[in-house]
Amino acid sequence: MEELLQYALEHGMINMSYVQEQMEMNERRELLDPTISEVFDEWNDRRLPICGDFFVFMGGFSMGERYTRYSTANDVMKEFLIYGAELTEMGFPILPAVNCYPSDSVDFQSSLSRSLKGHRKLNVNFYIEDYKIQCLWNNIDKYINHLSCFESVCGLNYSIDTRMPLVMQMWNKYRNMAVDWYLTLQGITVVPHVTILPYKGREWLLDGIPKHSSVSCSTIGKVRSKEAVKEFCDGFEEMEQLIEPKKVVMIGIMPDELKTNVEILNFKSSHQKDLSKYRR
Repeated sequence: MEELLQYALEHGMINMSYVQEQMEMNERRELLDPTISEVFDEWNDRRLPICGDFFVFMGGFSMGERYTRYSTANDVMKEFLIYGAELTEMGFPILPAVNCYPSDSVDFQSSLSRSLKGHRKLNVNFYIEDYKIQCLWNNIDKYINHLSCFESVCGLNYSIDTRMPLVMQMWNKYRNMAVDWYLTLQGITVVPHVTILPYKGREWLLDGIPKHSSVSCSTIGKVRSKEAVKEFCDGFEEMEQLIEPKKVVMIGIMPDELKTNVEILNFKSSHQKDLSKYRR
């Protein structure tokens, strides 16, 4: 048997990439095969030391109907990302409410720097170009240990723009929240990302976002004109009314026109930090 296997390997009769892929798939299934109650209990135990006393479930976040199936061969749709999640009517995972206490936030690319210090007090944000975070969708397991070193992470942020076809907006929204749910199951504190836009007719943008939670957003590229500032401030006010956040982690310039009673942790974007260095 060993001789036959060696012969097959030497003559390219066995696709090792496919074998490796199947092994990884089986490992995932072994991790996900326990009952939903077991999955939830394990996740609950793991997140407690990280989230502290402020882990509050959104109303309706019950142990009822949770996603426990694979619809495609070899899971080409990456359904393992939402395994065990309760879904909204539109199919977005419902995220748990969290609180966070970061001293600063760094973008994902900067977080990979070996010179970075103080990880345990830092938040990681994904407010950079989409191609720089595509690796997370392609191979999220590769970055679990890395992201676990930080105080918290902002929710993933694949771009959602009103000029994009609606189906593309929804697909990016789904990808963001699917990865967020998976990171949450790994014990990582995920501060849900909220897209700040006029919500009339776009209420689905807040689908699955918990009430009374810390949330995150960005002003990068969104406050360059008076009209843009007004749109952001109006959208922020609507968001406040709809999900009543306890705290907002805001990356980028905070507009002077923004009036709110919500606690805001305003951190500089990488671009702002670079400008500060050049001005010294």
